[in-house]
Amino acid sequence: SSGINAEYGQGQPLLRIAASLLLQTCFTSAFGCFSTLAFLTTGSVFGPIVCHMFCNCMGLPDIASIPHTGYPKSIWFAHVLGLGGFLLLTPNILTCDRFSSIYCTL
Repeated sequence: SSGINAEYGQGQPLLRIAASLLLQTCFTSAFGCFSTLAFLTTGSVFGPIVCHMFCNCMGLPDIASIPHTGYPKSIWFAHVLGLGGFLLLTPNILTCDRFSSIYCTL
């Protein structure tokens, strides 16, 4: 709540603050689901920890600045390609057939 008070005190509209909080909550929930899936299928905390470190370093993409670059179509293409690759490859990579996790036998 201190973040809400700080943003509201800086003159940010409540709708913008709520949208930002909703985005952060959804992203955090999705990341938590992915980390849980990675842990349960591999049986190792190493993968989720490294993934969490990478996501902390990278953060969410700044899509608001894409139109102001010299090559917005290429950047959008890279974002869509990366998201598509992640969505297509993750179910094939994180399968119990590849790992001997004790959680896969439950």
